[in-house]
Amino acid sequence: MLNVNFKSALSCLLFLNTAASACTAFLLHREKEKLVGKSYDWNHESALLITNKKGVSKKGFSPVFWESGPQWISKYGSITFNQYGREFPNGGMNEEGLVVEVLWLSSSEYEAFDSRPVLNQLTWVQYQLDNFASVSEVIEALPKHRLSPIQGKIHYFVCDKSAQCAVVEWQKGKPVVHFGENLNPPVITNHTFEESLAALQNSDALSNDASIEESSLHRFVRAAKLVKETEVSVSGGFSILNAVAMKGLTTWNIVYDLENLTINYRTRKNPTIRSVNLRQHDFSCSTTTLMLNIHEGQKNVDNLWVGYSAEANERTIQESLNDVTFGWVLLRMLSQYPETTTCQ
Repeated sequence: MLNVNFKSALSCLLFLNTAASACTAFLLHREKEKLVGKSYDWNHESALLITNKKGVSKKGFSPVFWESGPQWISKYGSITFNQYGREFPNGGMNEEGLVVEVLWLSSSEYEAFDSRPVLNQLTWVQYQLDNFASVSEVIEALPKHRLSPIQGKIHYFVCDKSAQCAVVEWQKGKPVVHFGENLNPPVITNHTFEESLAALQNSDALSNDASIEESSLHRFVRAAKLVKETEVSVSGGFSILNAVAMKGLTTWNIVYDLENLTINYRTRKNPTIRSVNLRQHDFSCSTTTLMLNIHEGQKNVDNLWVGYSAEANERTIQESLNDVTFGWVLLRMLSQYPETTTCQ
């Protein structure tokens, strides 16, 4: 059992490298075509794609002993991108077409301590994918849990198969949701949506400021204009991602096809666009959990998945925490957490 002071110190372990805090997400939508694009800009490249099964009993994770997470049984299967281990995804899509993605937001101010069960930033992603099929369900359930950060400051981009999207962020100690008609354009980078919208309304002045060419606000304005002009296709989604790429930081790009339940992605190490079809996967918990190194494969990779390996999971976490003080402590906790889940 970790002592109180050591456990408190864990709150300083994850997501410390704020210098590499840039991402972009957007919805590209015309009639039946519904695509979500995400540029993941970070200083670590290792990751696993993981199949998350339905019918699995779980409990929320917190590194501090005075907090406890909710308990649930996953209702939907999903495929996620995991740098910090199985059950702690950076983003993903479930079999109902719900997509949840994480982006950095330095101005986040989270809720004060209370008695509600807690979800940390990455467990929050898996909880939504496990339990909900729509953005409205995510919003309705938001007050039930308190977000308990492990230092990271983030907000979320959430979209569903009906092309409804929301930005969920925490300001002045309260959750703030931009949803439906209030999320126009359906784009987010690394400022609050209100700040980003103000920049868009003053975009001429922003465009003339060369000093912020690659800033979060500049990327927001650029993406906001492109989602109105770009062909709604997977290639169109990647063209927008090209336009908001961050030199030396863009680690991977994803285009989720909400209607066809496919995930298209590429990485800096392997720029070939690859695809995964969720309909090709059996998400019943009696079947083997699968994984795939994010850099492997060419084009369709549905046949390249292998059985989940705790050793591979631990290596991925270790590589993602290699520049974090006392990262080995959190490594053990994150790598052991999947063993607490059980098939019902």
